[in-house]
Amino acid sequence: MSDLAQSLEDYLAVRRAVGFTLKTEERMLADFVRYAEQAGVRVVTTEIALAWVRLPAKGSAHWLARRL
Repeated sequence: MSDLAQSLEDYLAVRRAVGFTLKTEERMLADFVRYAEQAGVRVVTTEIALAWVRLPAKGSAHWLARRL
């Protein structure tokens, strides 16, 4: 498991421990982690996060806001 994937698991565990379910968020964050790993990123930066948020290029404003 990559450091990013482990960080995601740790984050979800902490949030769930205080009562959040995070089903949709888990799917979206896992998608982001896969995207970052495929890009060879080991540390989350603003640039990689915004590049992922803007996918797909013709995404609606609502969809892009949800990803952000």
